[in-house]
Amino acid sequence: QQIVVRAFQGGLVRRGEQVIYYCTESYRAKIEATGAVFRPYTQFGDDYFEQNNLDGSNPTLTGRRMIEQTRRMLPDLVAAARAEQPDYVLYDSMCPWGVLIGRVLKLPTVCSLALLLFSPAMLVRASGVGAVFSMMLGNLPNLLAFMRTSRAIGREHGVPPLQFQEFFFAPAHLTISYTMPPI
Repeated sequence: QQIVVRAFQGGLVRRGEQVIYYCTESYRAKIEATGAVFRPYTQFGDDYFEQNNLDGSNPTLTGRRMIEQTRRMLPDLVAAARAEQPDYVLYDSMCPWGVLIGRVLKLPTVCSLALLLFSPAMLVRASGVGAVFSMMLGNLPNLLAFMRTSRAIGREHGVPPLQFQEFFFAPAHLTISYTMPPI
């Protein structure tokens, strides 16, 4: 998020774009210092990952928790975006609600991806088919819960559901990667 904030300060705001930035309250001063308009998340706090025991060690649990949070947040965020009438949605790759707001409102999307981008083939090559299969099988309840919640979001908002692999591979019309493209 620091990179995106600097981009606003160094580019978008300076060029006269109005930037409306949703984030947790602890980022308010930094965001407002760039000239962007700050809007706080009402259902997502700075301690979300700690409260939900999400440390990156279990990707399927992280995906499940984030899509469940997305379902809770999406109605308010879609309503706010409709009122603001943005030209596009720029979101962090760990914020699945960003891509879904774009889908619901039929807006172009830009994803800020600060994580190393892995393709499914890279994961299989690095770990082996057996390890990937074993990991997925062991996390099947989280994967199934992700898919159920995503399908429910799709039905509720009339959009294609977010696929599990999309959660990690940041679907967007434009993805800005700060590391490297997938091999």
